[in-house]
Amino acid sequence: MTSGLLLQNLGVLAGAVALAGLTAWLTARIRSYALARGMQDVPNERSSHTTPTPRGGGASIVAVSLISLAGIAVWTRDWRWPVALGGGGIVVAMTGWLDDVRGLQARTRLLAHFGAAGISLAVIRDQLVIPLPPHLLVVGGIALVLAALYLVWSINSYNFMDGIDGIAASECCTVVIVLGPLAEHAGQRSLALFCAVLASACLGFLALNWQPARIFMGDVCSGFLGFLLALMGLWGQASGSVPLTATLILTGVFVVDATYTLFRRLLAGERVYQAHRDHAYQHATQCGWSHARVSAAVIAINLAWLGPLAILATARPEWGWPLLGLGYVPLLVVAIWLRAGQRRASAL
Repeated sequence: MTSGLLLQNLGVLAGAVALAGLTAWLTARIRSYALARGMQDVPNERSSHTTPTPRGGGASIVAVSLISLAGIAVWTRDWRWPVALGGGGIVVAMTGWLDDVRGLQARTRLLAHFGAAGISLAVIRDQLVIPLPPHLLVVGGIALVLAALYLVWSINSYNFMDGIDGIAASECCTVVIVLGPLAEHAGQRSLALFCAVLASACLGFLALNWQPARIFMGDVCSGFLGFLLALMGLWGQASGSVPLTATLILTGVFVVDATYTLFRRLLAGERVYQAHRDHAYQHATQCGWSHARVSAAVIAINLAWLGPLAILATARPEWGWPLLGLGYVPLLVVAIWLRAGQRRASAL
C-alpha cells in the first residue's frame, strides 16, 4: 500500500469516526429536546417497549446525511443524484417529523411520499433504468411509474419495520457497508462516499438506540432511510455500478417481512396502516428474543447471507433475479414460521 493510499484510507476512517461522533452528539441533544417537549412514545397494547421513550432521534441522521450530500455534490461535481436524494429526502423527513410531533392521516403521508418521489425522479428521469425479470430493462414513463411505486413502498416498509430497539439503523448500516465497496470498486465514488456517511451516522445513532434504547428513531428518519436506500439502488443501476437486484437482495430482511405481513393482513381484512405487532421480527421478541438479539440476527443475515449474494449478483448481473429468489426464500420461510401478519406467534 502506497503512502498516499494509506493517508487516504486514514482520512476516510477519521471522517467516519467524526461523523459517528457528531451523530451521537446530535442524537443526545435531540433527546433532551424531546424530553422537554413531551415527545415520547408511551407504551400501549401494540408497543414493543415497556417504558416511555423519547422519539425523533433519527433527525440527527437526517441532518448529517443532507449536509454530506451537499458536500459530495460540490466536491465530486456529481450533483444530480445527490440533489435527487436530498430534495425528496427533505420532504420525506419533514412529513415524518410532523407525524412524530402531531400525527398525520395515512392519506396525507401517502400523498407527501408520492410528492417526494416525484421531486426526486424529475431530477434523474432521463437516467432512470428499471430492470425486470428475466432480462428486461424499462425506461421512460413506465420506469418512472415503477420507480415511484418502489420508492413509496420502501418509505413505508421501513416505517413498518422500525419497531424495536436498533433494528432500523442496523439494517441501513449493514446494507451500505456492503453497497459502498461495490460502488467504489465500480468507480462510482459519489455513491460509495454517501454509503460511508450513512454507515457512520447509523453507528453514531445506535450508541443511543441499541437496547435499551434511550431514544427512538421516529418517522422523521425511518421513512427517510427507506427512501434513500431505494433511490441509491436506482442510482447504482443507472450508473452501471451496482445492479438494482443487488440492492434488493441486501434489503431483503425488510422487504420480505414488510411485504408478507402486509399481504397477510390484507387477506384478513385488517387496516394495513393501523399500528400492530404482527411482523416477524416483533413475533420473535414476543417469543422471548430480546430486541438486541433480533437486531443482531438482522446484522448477521445481511452480512453472512444476503451480502455475499449481492456481491455475486453484482459480479454476474445475469444471475441477479435467481440470486434474489435464493436469498428471499429462507427469509420467507422464517416469516411464515413466525406467523407474520397474524395476531400472535407460537412459542419457539
